[in-house]
Amino acid sequence: VLGLRKDIPCLKESGQKWAWECKEIQHFSNQQRSQHPEAYKALWGRCEDWTSPSIVADFTPDYLWLPPVPQIMQRTYGESSRHLTFVVSLREPLLRMQSAFNNGIKAGWLYQEMPRKPTFQMHVARYLQMYNWNAKRTMRVGGYEFRTVFQSMYATNLENFLQIFPAHQFVIFPGLVYTAHRDNFQTNPVLQELRRRLRLGNNVLLPKPLPNLDARANHLAHKSLSQALRPNDIRAMREIFEPENQKLARLLAKCLGEGMSLVGYTGKVNDVNAVQNWLQEYWMF
Repeated sequence: VLGLRKDIPCLKESGQKWAWECKEIQHFSNQQRSQHPEAYKALWGRCEDWTSPSIVADFTPDYLWLPPVPQIMQRTYGESSRHLTFVVSLREPLLRMQSAFNNGIKAGWLYQEMPRKPTFQMHVARYLQMYNWNAKRTMRVGGYEFRTVFQSMYATNLENFLQIFPAHQFVIFPGLVYTAHRDNFQTNPVLQELRRRLRLGNNVLLPKPLPNLDARANHLAHKSLSQALRPNDIRAMREIFEPENQKLARLLAKCLGEGMSLVGYTGKVNDVNAVQNWLQEYWMF
């Protein structure tokens, strides 16, 4: 829904040049690109010249979990950083981990040096082994391949952003709050909140109606979680994620009182149990 104009593709290294061909710009998560803020700013044009009813946005899952990103964003935008709106869609952490693994294998950014790629079961087993070797002291064990875990540490990652940006600049929702309302983008609660936040009219952020509500962008056949992992490993990973999930519920419950938007949440400020129930209801997809 939010994305680049179709005539402005994003940056990707190609030798010493940048090619304009991919969906995710990855400016703030890429050290080389982040050193060229003017090239990034040139993507969008001047606000006063913008006449389209479309909305442009820079989006990628990588911005949330990489520690330097908030500081780079603040440095790039300067005084204008207070006008940024951060939109975060949440998925149940283990399901999100599996999805990241599948994408990494397909796209080639995970286990690049291994001709024969591991299964998700092998990936999880290796992580659990390293976690136990580390006496279960921290979730951050292993190398780059376990970014699949780090990406699902929502509370820790959000806290890093909240050290730089105030809570009222964030719109948070578990994914089903959006996908369950794809039948009517006019009344979709996520789009309604963004229109309110950005002070837009009702005729903005209105994608074309979907001809098939069951259509998915990813047509590849993937095993379900219960097919891909042994029950004991599902249980072990969810036990590892649980303290982080509880931390997330406490954080969101508090930040609601500081102006953060929790789309679809109808409970009170500081009601941690209500936030937990909201997450559980809408992030299992």
